[in-house]
Amino acid sequence: MRPPRDIFTCRSLASALCCALLVLTLAPARRAGAATPSDRRSLAVAGDKKQVPKPKSEPRYKPGADDKKKSDSDDDSKSGGFFESCLDVILSGAFDGICTPSHSAQPPPAPFTPRSPGSPDPLAPPSSQDLVLDVHAWAVSDHGWLTAAAPGDSVMLLRSPLEQGRPDEDAGHLPAGTEVVIIETHTLTRGVELRVRPVDAVEPVGWIPSAALATAPPAVAASPTADAAALPPHPYPPQQGPARAGVQVVLGIGAFGNRELHHEFRQPGFRGALGYQRFERGGWLWGPSLGVRGYTGNAQMNYESSVTTDWPGASEYTIGDFAMVAGQREGKHRGFGCGWSAGPAIFCMYELSDVTTIDNTTGALRRHDETLGRWTAGGVASATADWNVAPGADVGLRIEGYVAGWDGREEKSLTSDFIHAPLCGFDVGLCVNFRIY
Repeated sequence: MRPPRDIFTCRSLASALCCALLVLTLAPARRAGAATPSDRRSLAVAGDKKQVPKPKSEPRYKPGADDKKKSDSDDDSKSGGFFESCLDVILSGAFDGICTPSHSAQPPPAPFTPRSPGSPDPLAPPSSQDLVLDVHAWAVSDHGWLTAAAPGDSVMLLRSPLEQGRPDEDAGHLPAGTEVVIIETHTLTRGVELRVRPVDAVEPVGWIPSAALATAPPAVAASPTADAAALPPHPYPPQQGPARAGVQVVLGIGAFGNRELHHEFRQPGFRGALGYQRFERGGWLWGPSLGVRGYTGNAQMNYESSVTTDWPGASEYTIGDFAMVAGQREGKHRGFGCGWSAGPAIFCMYELSDVTTIDNTTGALRRHDETLGRWTAGGVASATADWNVAPGADVGLRIEGYVAGWDGREEKSLTSDFIHAPLCGFDVGLCVNFRIY
């Protein structure tokens, strides 16, 4: 840039004054015969010459309009000659300070707040190659992923592009790895600033340096802990479809519903069952089941006749059942499920008691086992609530009730032979379901 015209005017006046002083100083020396530089050159010793190569001549060309303007500017800048050049070197600092306008002085840079830790310094001067790539790398509506120095850190968004002397104004934070969309770009001498927002939200919106944005999502390092956390609580193997069938195992306790049998068999009885279930559409199921019930107790009544008196003691009651049930189950065999079933059944009733018989005439005692066995028909119904604990396995609670047709004949010294009503009871047990795919 050419200096102002007033600078050349000041310098020309100073050069003229210096030339006048030098002429007045050198005039007496010439009259006294002092050797001038031209005289010294003429007194050079003969034989001091040597051959040197001729300098190459510059190519000739026709001066144009541009060259004429350049020549005029060069003449203006060199009009001072030798003395002006010397004076420029000595007084350049002084004249620059005096003649340069005060408004062109740059104030000292003001301190500014750095960005969040881990973010690249946007004021670091990039190389020319990086700046060219940075300018052409991003455009409005491009998508990118935020990057940080450490995984899990957040990136601060600014309200305006970062410039020298301007402090940061926080507009929000987004975690590293967030996908954002560019809505505005701003090119600075030190880099490119991008105004971004999340792709799935309208806020926060702010400026970041282009170095904090990547073109691909960050790679997640594989670790056993991360893999275990990513798996569901109960990983299920790939299946070809819903379960076709299942097997159910039941273990529990039960009691009689009839008052006479309940008083005799006060202790809870044993219940065990094994069933096969076939699953149909809509959650419907059907299948057979086979089970057994066992009770123990002590007889509460004696049995007298005109000849003998029977004293029953310890007694046992066993019920075997075979049922064909149908029902429905709610649930997708994953998590919580519940169901019900009901159907007809065939029961085998068997009662055994240790009886002591007294002869009323002679008083003789005789001890023997009194038994009663009979087949009868009835029905069963059950309700189940279970939870999936492993692929293809459910554990839950099952409540079941049964009713069997019965009419006592009063021929045996046993409690059930004197009951003239259907026998009933209920069971509560733990059920385990195994599904077949």
